[in-house]
Amino acid sequence: PKLLDFGISKILDQEKLKENNTYTMLGAMTPEYASPEQIKGETVTTSSDIYSLAVVLYKILTGTVPFEFKNKINGNLLKIITETEPSIPSSQNTNPNSAVHTPQLKGDIDNIILKALRKEPERRYKTVEQFSADIWRFIDGLPILARPATFSYRAGKFLQ
Repeated sequence: PKLLDFGISKILDQEKLKENNTYTMLGAMTPEYASPEQIKGETVTTSSDIYSLAVVLYKILTGTVPFEFKNKINGNLLKIITETEPSIPSSQNTNPNSAVHTPQLKGDIDNIILKALRKEPERRYKTVEQFSADIWRFIDGLPILARPATFSYRAGKFLQ
């Protein structure tokens, strides 16, 4: 089991937490799935949820998380999540249990996931519905919103 924090976890009993030694400097979250703003202790919004969902989608498709954590010392982990750009999904070996393979990730899926993983919350999808709709546009062979709507891109989608 994995603890996924979608911005709702709160520490309710500080005293009990100190007694059990279960509190770390990162708080109650799984850092690999936490958004940069969550790691920094900034305001958590729906945008943080979209980031975490993108990490889950990335892991489902590739079998790994977007960042390589060579050593999980908190300072290093924080810096990687808040400053390093994620690996492009199609550059990873795909999860052997996935129905999708690396060449299928190249292009639109890369763009969808990378948009949802942007460091700046305002550059991500505004809602989970927009994120989901873009995934369905890809599945239906339609142009996605995560990519510039150039004439050649739209024409190529139309011809497909």
